[in-house]
Amino acid sequence: MSKEKGRVTLAESVSTYSQVGESPSLADIQPSSMGLTGRISIGSIRLMRSNYAYYPADTFGHDHRHHFCTRLRKERLWFSFYILFYFAYLIMGAVTIHIIEVPTEKNKRREIYELRDNFLEMYPQILDNDLEDFLAAVIQANNVGISPLRNASKDLNWNFGQAILFTTSVVTTIGYGRVTPLSDSGKMFCIIFASIGIPLTLVLMSATVEKFLPPANRLLCTLNNILGPRLHPVYVRIILLTIVGSSVLFVFFIIPAIIYAYLEPSWTGLDAFYFCFISLTTIGLGDYVPEEATRDDPNLYVLYKLMLCVYLILSLIAMMFVLTIFYDIPQMNLTHLLTEGEYSEPSTRHLTGVTSTTESIDDQRRSSSTRRPRVRIAGSATSLEK
Repeated sequence: MSKEKGRVTLAESVSTYSQVGESPSLADIQPSSMGLTGRISIGSIRLMRSNYAYYPADTFGHDHRHHFCTRLRKERLWFSFYILFYFAYLIMGAVTIHIIEVPTEKNKRREIYELRDNFLEMYPQILDNDLEDFLAAVIQANNVGISPLRNASKDLNWNFGQAILFTTSVVTTIGYGRVTPLSDSGKMFCIIFASIGIPLTLVLMSATVEKFLPPANRLLCTLNNILGPRLHPVYVRIILLTIVGSSVLFVFFIIPAIIYAYLEPSWTGLDAFYFCFISLTTIGLGDYVPEEATRDDPNLYVLYKLMLCVYLILSLIAMMFVLTIFYDIPQMNLTHLLTEGEYSEPSTRHLTGVTSTTESIDDQRRSSSTRRPRVRIAGSATSLEK
């Protein structure tokens, strides 16, 4: 690095405070990349975004400024197109579900109205208004989880099994909504509990996913050794994603769907798979919740709910693991089309495809290397601090 009274050149300062990956040599630095990758970073946390106005007007010339403006317009165009596509997708989904569900809803309404009219004909002494008030009370009780049926379970909704399922659905943001707090104190407790529990759950899941990354990296190394000479590294990563995704699909979707279809008498195979998908994508509509299999035995019912909670947490960890591998493939991450991804510093990959031995050697080299100099930007001058 050429120094002159504590001052460094612009190219040297860029290579000095670029903290991601190896510092590029001066021969590898292009003027356009120097102007757009200037970020001060600590790990993967960006402390200062690039500012094109920081550099002198004549540093790169008119062509590079024109190229930057062209790229910026293109990224804004992609972002605008994505917003339009997103809302068009929502509208298309609304129209589709409307067309599918309206005939079924009309048939159900017709059946209920016919049943109501037949009941009034059989019991003419019952007034229509009295029946209306009774049905309104029944519907309101059912909305809060209380069934007026004679053969319904006499157990309280807030037994331990249902309570542990409620807390799990809250902190995992699934939120089935089958049983909800009725009192004001219960609602306040739910707000406080969720405010603390959701971050704790995210930390737990993120830390657990990090524990699974080294085995996935070793599997990626094995695939690179076997398929590397014949396939591009991107395709090797896609194969890894396919292996992990298929395993998660089989273990956490298909097998549980078969089990729930067997345990829940009123569920079909589609209902069971629908429950698994709605739960593990944290949609949590609450129209299907396992509870019929062990309703007669209170102890077995609590154990059944506990196993359901464990299944939900492990499945969500598996889903986060798959998403981590997916976003680790830059060619499948479309965010770079909507942001300054092409000009920003390369993000650190979770899976490097490098064995632990090589990583330990790299760590030793980094630890034995000299401390990185810090760059202090003051006005248009760049000074070097030892």
